[in-house]
Amino acid sequence: MNKSLKEMLRFVSTDESQALQDICEYNDISEDDLMCPENIRTLEMFLFNFPRICCMTFFPNLTSLSLVQQNLRTIEGLHCLPHLETLRLSENEIQRIEGLSNCLKLKEILLHNNCITRISNLSHLTNLRVLWLANNQIRWVDGLENLQLRELNLARNPLTQLGNILKVKSLKYLNVSATDIGSFKEIGNLTRLKKLKDLRFSDPHWGPSPLSQLHNYQKAEITYQSF
Repeated sequence: MNKSLKEMLRFVSTDESQALQDICEYNDISEDDLMCPENIRTLEMFLFNFPRICCMTFFPNLTSLSLVQQNLRTIEGLHCLPHLETLRLSENEIQRIEGLSNCLKLKEILLHNNCITRISNLSHLTNLRVLWLANNQIRWVDGLENLQLRELNLARNPLTQLGNILKVKSLKYLNVSATDIGSFKEIGNLTRLKKLKDLRFSDPHWGPSPLSQLHNYQKAEITYQSF
């Protein structure tokens, strides 16, 4: 290990030092690479024992971060990533959307398969275009009215109404498959979203919603598409 890197690691705990070593090994990052962090733009960890987000200060120029199936409970340690554009923290145990106040360049956030109960702390992300929150525990949609989302996936959440979704006029893709939405009135309300091109109440990956099981669902869907 070169002298400069040793000096950097002096201020890092033993656990974080091990985490940094694991990150570098998994992403094939050498010691020389670590000394030139401006060249490291992507990090990913899949099916690895990485229980908390740490060591991101070593990678200040990241544009893409993927930490999947890591048993993460909290979104933290991202304040030093102002260039981050894609964040994928799916298949964890995250309960709350937080810790993104400095990530103003985010374009895609993928948080499906977690334990999130509420959409929050996103209103400042004016560049956000894709948001995946499928298979969480969200019962009501709010906090989206200031966003310019193009793609929103809320499949497999216990939703009964579209709620704040109707204020996201920029939406082109909406997936509410396997939710508890069961009223044709909700389909009618979607005519307010003039840019919407792809609407899903049933999906082979997430499953059907009660609405899609009704005998006149297809007729209603065709009526909606005619607008």
